[in-house]
Amino acid sequence: MSYNFENNFFWKLVQEISNSWIYDNLNNLNNLFHENIIFSDSSFQILGEGRNACIKSYEIFNSNAKIDKFKQFNPLINEFGNTTIVKYSFEIEYISNNEKFNQKGEEVFIFSLNNNKWDVIWRILDI
Repeated sequence: MSYNFENNFFWKLVQEISNSWIYDNLNNLNNLFHENIIFSDSSFQILGEGRNACIKSYEIFNSNAKIDKFKQFNPLINEFGNTTIVKYSFEIEYISNNEKFNQKGEEVFIFSLNNNKWDVIWRILDI
């Protein structure tokens, strides 16, 4: 049975997060990230703690790179009551310091329902 992820509420939230940093609308992330969000790599080494630190990671990337292409695919969405996990693969092409980069990786967002609002509480990046 096939599933249309394009209409999934959480997949749309992930796409909103991506569009926010790709199109440099970082203020929008304040509405999507919990104030105590954790940002880690795939070995769970903490790369940032708190909303401001997580948004700053996008800000630093954007100030040093120009994105040519960003593609998300193979989403996996698991909903468990007040917690939802979204994992997907991505490809990104960007230029930084006059050098072109092509990277593939996976990203995980863990959402939690807090005060009737879904927030990202953990972001895991694997490149």
